[in-house]
Amino acid sequence: MAGSWLDDRVVIVTGASRRIAIGAAIARRVVAEGGAVVLHTWAPHDAEQAWGADVGGPEALVAELRQAGGRVEHVSADLGEPAAPAALVAAAREAFGHVDAVVANHTRSSQQWLEDLTAAELDRSYAVNTRGTLLLVKAFAAQHDDTRPGGRVLLFTSGQYHGAMPAELPYIASKAALHELTRSLAVHLIHRGITVNCINPGPNDTGYADDKTRAAVAALNPGARWSTPTDTARLVAWLLSDEADWVTGQTIASDAAGRLADQRFPECRCANASRAARLGDRAGPTSPKRPWTSMVALTTTSVHDLEWTSTVVAGGGVLATRRVLSRVDARTGPFLREASPCHDAQVQTSASGRTSGCAGWRADGRSGISPMWQAFRTPRGRASSVA
Repeated sequence: MAGSWLDDRVVIVTGASRRIAIGAAIARRVVAEGGAVVLHTWAPHDAEQAWGADVGGPEALVAELRQAGGRVEHVSADLGEPAAPAALVAAAREAFGHVDAVVANHTRSSQQWLEDLTAAELDRSYAVNTRGTLLLVKAFAAQHDDTRPGGRVLLFTSGQYHGAMPAELPYIASKAALHELTRSLAVHLIHRGITVNCINPGPNDTGYADDKTRAAVAALNPGARWSTPTDTARLVAWLLSDEADWVTGQTIASDAAGRLADQRFPECRCANASRAARLGDRAGPTSPKRPWTSMVALTTTSVHDLEWTSTVVAGGGVLATRRVLSRVDARTGPFLREASPCHDAQVQTSASGRTSGCAGWRADGRSGISPMWQAFRTPRGRASSVA
């Protein structure tokens, strides 16, 4: 194929078992830029999931890349096995003589709430997602020729650092570790010309979601669509390039500012919605137009104290509840502006402690005073509003 900026560079891409998913998109981009690819796959994990293993298996992707002119080798391995990461790097060196970059895209995905948590799944998720990745980076760094340009390590995390993901505790615990390891690995390796960065690909449409879930996630994202494997591959390509040789220790989200929406509505996360197909009735979009229902209760504990209870309900189940106790400073006037989990609300109080109104953001992102946000005081000093 025509020469490009990855000529003579060798990249290991892990987790490339499915042609519709992120690993395959990254491999295609590396090949398009002239690089050699060592594809890592572990199809048995996909076979356990609702979406199933790829039709044609990993060999179909290998054939596609070779037909496009790519230099490609394939290794099937369970990276949860302690010896597997070093064996993968050794196989890459045997095939191409050196390895310039590792894209650790692999992951073990599992769903367990606190009540369902098991030691076995915690250990397995840690073994694949965290330990396997660290041992892969160790083996890569040990063999890296520091006289060669383009030393790169790319880790993958998830959206747990932007908002709650209570249904996937083993997964997010192991992914959060990679997020936190990024800076330390970057500092340790930069003197050798190796950069280390971490990617949060955002909610990616890789074939597991139904039409209802796709519509719900698109409605929640400021960019009005899902992230795609191609979006992630573009970011990976830039971080592998010489243009990014002074960027290290960073965690970069490719999500069209979905993380900013998460900060305003931390319980109404796009990532949570995107996984609704896996969570069943315990949490899921109620409709494409209004995927979340928010209920807010205001309790006047004294003339100047307000307690907010915000409950996010989805698919008939409670997703999250948070309470915030706010104190009104009478010297600043009758207006209090307070942030609750799903909206910014403005409460007007009088000297008698009466709550006269509540205006703010609704869970679907619209703002303004609405009858759905009217709050009123009862004889016992409790006001309530359902949006």
